[in-house]
Amino acid sequence: MTRTIAFDRKLEKPWLDAAAGLAMQRLPPSEARHALCELLGEELAGDPRHGALGKTLTVLMRTWITVPAGSEDLRDSAAALFASVGPEQRVALHWAMLTLSFPFFADVANHLGRLFALHGTAELNQVVRRTVADWGDRSTVPRAAQRAVRSMTELGAICEGEMPGRFLPPPRPLACSSEVRRLLSDAAAITRDRSQRGGGAVLFPFG
Repeated sequence: MTRTIAFDRKLEKPWLDAAAGLAMQRLPPSEARHALCELLGEELAGDPRHGALGKTLTVLMRTWITVPAGSEDLRDSAAALFASVGPEQRVALHWAMLTLSFPFFADVANHLGRLFALHGTAELNQVVRRTVADWGDRSTVPRAAQRAVRSMTELGAICEGEMPGRFLPPPRPLACSSEVRRLLSDAAAITRDRSQRGGGAVLFPFG
């Protein structure tokens, strides 16, 4: 059976921060989506149901608001931590929710982590090729993989190299408290259980 990619937008950190803030407020999904629409409406084209705006809203909502069934407790824990931690730990909380909500994002992260462990760098075409092997030779897969990589760059979880299409891990692991690290590990474990796939390198950016 063909798996649904779901993650098909490049996300920016301020958008994810806003979604996490709305999760902290426990707004109803309709109100949270409206608030995000107000934030993104001047930056992205389309209406709230179609085009770049509508698709981006859907991804942001699934990340922090309308999370997959069974993920609500972990989301609530992440949202409760969000206000009290610094920028790097907020990246870790976004990462936890992205890997939890989108197995596709988690697979791309795992491929990057493995390539970094082997070579110290990762070429975008390598990541795309490995992702296509996992998710099928569909026209949507390469584009979605590129958008996942670009989202990771926006978060500061990976860095662009001097050569176009080459990426590096962060100069040093992003710092995490034991509580945030535990939440990251729990999200990764749930993702592995759901997909029945290995993913030991998915947490590569974090110390």
